[in-house]
Amino acid sequence: MMHRLLSVALLLGASTILFGQIPDFTPPTPLFAAVMRGDTAAVKQLMESGANPDEGRFFGASPLTFALGQSHHDMTRVLVNAGADIAVADATGSTPLMWAAYNEEGDPGMVELLISKGAAIDAANKNGETALTWAMRRGHTPVVKALRSHGASDRNMTMDAVQRAVNALQKADRNS
Repeated sequence: MMHRLLSVALLLGASTILFGQIPDFTPPTPLFAAVMRGDTAAVKQLMESGANPDEGRFFGASPLTFALGQSHHDMTRVLVNAGADIAVADATGSTPLMWAAYNEEGDPGMVELLISKGAAIDAANKNGETALTWAMRRGHTPVVKALRSHGASDRNMTMDAVQRAVNALQKADRNS
């Protein structure tokens, strides 16, 4: 919970500095309003009424990404089962699978759900991070195990780290 509050505080501070005003927190759609309130029953009702599960963005996040970021698992299931785009990327290129992999509970349920619906396991964001990268930040959790069991690999992370180390050693050797 503290992590979420800190994230919102940092976002508010950055927005205030960049734009010189408090950002508009008016939800872009009724669906997003329900997602922001954490109202799974309202989300379910909107989906049953034909609402588009991908309608609206809030600071670049889709309703699915926002639900995952807030660890609203029942709501996430409702959105996914209503056809929400599981490949939608936020402004950083991060996917719902990455957000599911980074959950505080270490519960692989959402990861398994997204993978069962066809989420790309090794999709990378603009920083080259994958869902496995995000999951490993929490340690060797059941989420890491689930991702690896579905073929996620940290080979590229390892190769990048080795290459950076070799480059640093070569630079140090040239400077000595």
